[in-house]
Amino acid sequence: MKVIKLIEKYSVWLFWSSFLFSLIVLFIPVSGTGGIKYLDKVVHFGLFFVLSGFGFRHFKNRFWFSSLMVIYIAMAEIIQEVFIPGRGLDFFDAVAGIAGLAVAFILVRK
Repeated sequence: MKVIKLIEKYSVWLFWSSFLFSLIVLFIPVSGTGGIKYLDKVVHFGLFFVLSGFGFRHFKNRFWFSSLMVIYIAMAEIIQEVFIPGRGLDFFDAVAGIAGLAVAFILVRK
């Protein structure tokens, strides 16, 4: 219970820190996943699970937050395709991100 109280106390800081971390992870050029198959899908799932989990703790309206997260996931893939060397649009990365969002939606209750 102490951990949940700490998360609630620092939910604003945790959300914005994880958002900044997501910007770094999603928008730096990379050359590959080191040969580990589907590692990028696991990263997308985990990244958006954590980001959404903290977001659901902080923001009151889960519907609007979820909608903004889906837009962020889609825009991240488009930006990777257009502007980031070595990165590209991958539909299944977006699916993994939305899956992370959905699992956080189910597991994280206010």
